[in-house]
Amino acid sequence: MIYFNKFILLLRGGKGNTQMHLLKHLFHTGLLFCLLTVFPNLLPAQSNGKTILFTGAVIHLGNGAVIENGMMAIQEGKIIHVGVVGSAFLKTADVIELNGKHLYPGLIALCNYAGLNEIDAAKPTHDFAETGELNPNVRSLIAYNCDSRILPTLLCNGVVYTQPTPQGGLLSGSSSLMTTSCSNWQDGVVCSDIGLHINWPEFLPHARESGTDAADAKKHHDAQLNKLKTFFSEAKICFDNDLTGESKFDAIRHIFTGKQKVFVSATLESSIIDAVLFFKSLGVSVVWVGAKNAISLIPFLKENKVAVVLQTIHRLPATGQSEINEPFTEAASLAKAGIVCCISNRGSWEVRNLPFNAGTAAAYGLTKENALMMITYNPAIILGVDSLIGSLQKGRLATLLICSGDLLNMAESKIESVFINGIEISLTENHQFLLYKKFDKKYSGQ
Repeated sequence: MIYFNKFILLLRGGKGNTQMHLLKHLFHTGLLFCLLTVFPNLLPAQSNGKTILFTGAVIHLGNGAVIENGMMAIQEGKIIHVGVVGSAFLKTADVIELNGKHLYPGLIALCNYAGLNEIDAAKPTHDFAETGELNPNVRSLIAYNCDSRILPTLLCNGVVYTQPTPQGGLLSGSSSLMTTSCSNWQDGVVCSDIGLHINWPEFLPHARESGTDAADAKKHHDAQLNKLKTFFSEAKICFDNDLTGESKFDAIRHIFTGKQKVFVSATLESSIIDAVLFFKSLGVSVVWVGAKNAISLIPFLKENKVAVVLQTIHRLPATGQSEINEPFTEAASLAKAGIVCCISNRGSWEVRNLPFNAGTAAAYGLTKENALMMITYNPAIILGVDSLIGSLQKGRLATLLICSGDLLNMAESKIESVFINGIEISLTENHQFLLYKKFDKKYSGQ
């Protein structure tokens, strides 16, 4: 409690060397990390006690179910009623009649670097990778740029939550679940340090390489793989023996308690098999990121309960022997096999197309509601936050979209309102909308 009071005083305006000394002390004692992880939801919420009742809506719960002509009530930032009747709220609630419009859960985009990158061609705006190969201490949330001009474009297409992910090296660092509408990163945190990200070393000989070059490449690959495996093996030993302190392994100890997910980026089937079996020997489960040709590994993925993040729906087939529609049908094949799978995008500005990527999957084997699950409920399950977000069910956060058309159809989708924790968020206060208004006014008379 003494440290907590010091922390509050610091926030109120500590200065100079005293402030820096206290910050260092908080970091060394681990208190600052605890303050960011103990409170998983730091977003402001509807607090006036007033009930808002949405009526006459087509409610897409996000878990595969739909309620026609439904009613939903929210209060103090949470959903308190979902169903076809809600007359008990009519006398005291602010009623919003939707007249057949659609209610959707806020969309969740995993494993991208929106908020960490502004202009692809301008390196000074890139803040998604650190130097070095093993960076367990890197935390993407403190680099999250809430003033990014990209984030409002995500929000306008319904992407309310994102997982800004560090890139580069073998062990890139940890990611957090953030909202795409916030004034600073502290307000944007939903769950901090929820994922640890690894780029598994892969060796793919090139046909034009000489024998010597190929041998050197293989030697480098083996050295990288050994370095990565050694690091995690030593970390497991430290965890099992309760060795804590200033160790570089302290930053990843939560992967052994299950509080932090391990996301492994790999493209080759042999690579993900190696990664899954290695982490299984340490008692850690894995999420496969960037999966291609995952259909060929369905029995292995099911046996080892590996969740999958499909980062690119609009791509070429994985191999020369793959079906021409393999990228589009992969989500349906994994879902049919009972594998927890979600759809995402790897980049930054591309993430705004998330609902339309799910729409493509819906045209190739998935139902519309199952495709919606791929960008709402399933990502929440993968992150372990499905009791908070990802579906419109009683007790969940009141984060929702009002859409006058089919959210997954680019030609019909028109999001009219977004609520985050019961608070309506403006969709017009962004740079691209202002540019649209400027030039629409300029050329509308021509």
